Amino acid sequence: WYNPPRENLYGLQVPLESQGKLVGRWVAKEGHRKIIVVHLTLAGNERMANEFAIAAKKLNPSISIENIGVKFGTADLGEVVRSALAVFQHRER
Repeated sequence: WYNPPRENLYGLQVPLESQGKLVGRWVAKEGHRKIIVVHLTLAGNERMANEFAIAAKKLNPSISIENIGVKFGTADLGEVVRSALAVFQHRER
């Protein structure tokens, strides 16, 4: 930010849980049915993923959501991609 502060310039941090709810409702309203949520395994991110699922299922109870946790600091996301592909392949059977 600016030092000294600038007049009429405000910052905003939306809580992770609220972000999850908003995106969950949005995804359900758009009509998506098979969702994979990739999130960090930090507590706040796990709560966000759970709030996402709750909000999406409220609007569309038949929506299918799979959470995949990623350890903080992971540099190689190949395993995450393989996990997501395995979920998709399993669902299409």
